[in-house]
Amino acid sequence: MKKCAQDMYFKSKVKGNNEEANVADTFLKMYKIAWMVEISSKALATLEKIRYNKTQLLPLVEDVVTLSNYLKLISEKIKKSGICNQKQYVEFSKMCLAEIILFNRRRSGEEERMILEDYTKAIERGSIYPVIMSTLSLFEQKLCQSHLRVALSIRVLMFNSPWEDTTSTPGN
Repeated sequence: MKKCAQDMYFKSKVKGNNEEANVADTFLKMYKIAWMVEISSKALATLEKIRYNKTQLLPLVEDVVTLSNYLKLISEKIKKSGICNQKQYVEFSKMCLAEIILFNRRRSGEEERMILEDYTKAIERGSIYPVIMSTLSLFEQKLCQSHLRVALSIRVLMFNSPWEDTTSTPGN
């Protein structure tokens, strides 16, 4: 409708028909005013409703566990053989990134923004302060031993440290 009114306005101006141009111009002004209230807001509400009601497909827990076990197996093989060349380093890096993404599935894009400096600072900083650690349950203390907290400029990530032995299960 807007395009038709613009065409009508242009053609009437070319012909010199000011009355028709005024009608088209008035329509365009009214269209612009009514667009936000009558059309745009309702369209946005409809999009929000569709987005809200959309079902989110989640992977099966068994599939996530299988993938996690596979990634750990490959990482362990690479660690045991030693990282001797660039190919092994790249493969190990991919496995570590995949484990982090799998652990932080809800915010999977953040890992790619992590720089080595952030990770190094997290390792240097070490574990949680002893005072805080004493207030945690045994399960939470075990989690703190097997997971590393990396603070990024965007958010905080938690993941299993690939350099630590994570074979013990929390609570045992």
